[in-house]
Amino acid sequence: MSSLKSLIAVLAGSASAGLLACPAIAESGHEAESGHHADFKPHAVVGVFVGATSFEDSTEPTYGLEAEYRLTERVGLGAVIEHSPEDDHGYEANQLLFIANYHTDMGLRFLAGAGREYSHGHEVPVWRVGAAYDFHAGDFHISPTVAMDYLEDKENAVFGIVFAKAFK
Repeated sequence: MSSLKSLIAVLAGSASAGLLACPAIAESGHEAESGHHADFKPHAVVGVFVGATSFEDSTEPTYGLEAEYRLTERVGLGAVIEHSPEDDHGYEANQLLFIANYHTDMGLRFLAGAGREYSHGHEVPVWRVGAAYDFHAGDFHISPTVAMDYLEDKENAVFGIVFAKAFK
């Protein structure tokens, strides 16, 4: 239960920081979008993730690819592939996740999904919940992201930045 409280605190803090730290950027990017509500067309967004994963006793670099298909202004479905290189303890992980995203008008995005983690010949289910704040500059996005991964016997925090491009 303490990990759920930690996740809520991290998500609330990230959302608050994103909303308070950069209102001018968020305002300008979303004013342009809000004028196009009637003209929304489904489109793909593809990005690169650079960040870290906090494992049981270490924090290791993590990188990956993300893809989302925006079905509506609010809802998108996608996939995430991530890799955490081998650490000092010999732990290395690869993940494949399918994610559902809910986008708000303010740039905040909530995500949830499920998939598999592959490590040293073992495969385990993984569940992910998280949030991101999307900054837009035309078709390019920069999104600070935080998430919690829930595996069979452990929980990992994932945090970083996604650099993405929309293909409209």
